[in-house]
Amino acid sequence: MKTSSIISEAQDARNCRVIRVSMTNNLLCRRTPELHSLLHDGTPAERAEYVRQYRRRVLVWGLVLAVVAGAMGLSYHEKVAPSPPTESETPAGAIQSLQLHQTSFSTSTTLVTTNGTYQVYGAVSASSGDHVNLKTEKTQYGEKKSVCVTSEIKSACYQLL
Repeated sequence: MKTSSIISEAQDARNCRVIRVSMTNNLLCRRTPELHSLLHDGTPAERAEYVRQYRRRVLVWGLVLAVVAGAMGLSYHEKVAPSPPTESETPAGAIQSLQLHQTSFSTSTTLVTTNGTYQVYGAVSASSGDHVNLKTEKTQYGEKKSVCVTSEIKSACYQLL
């Protein structure tokens, strides 16, 4: 035995309580009759040795359960795939007029079509009569709207302000 031969009465009382509690645990303890005899007829050193071994078993089981739970937690990694972007285009009429707005830091254009007025970032290369479509893209971050101009000069999409 590795425990010291001098065990106080308070320590022996704690060991007896641990042995009584361990009687209810079927996984980590010996048979109940052996524990009854250890509790009533055993020496304080024998009880201390049993408690030391019992605590070691509890620690080992706890570590095994922690490793298993950690492995399960790490292996259950559900990959979240972003939703595919969806696009829709609706006709926005034909261009009636263009108006360029330039400032020191930005350029924007106002498009007046037969269906409405749109303001976009940047300079638009188009002429009167060119067809315009309103393009709506749904991405994982929200909705992105832009105006697409089909022109002989240049066909492009411009983001709405």
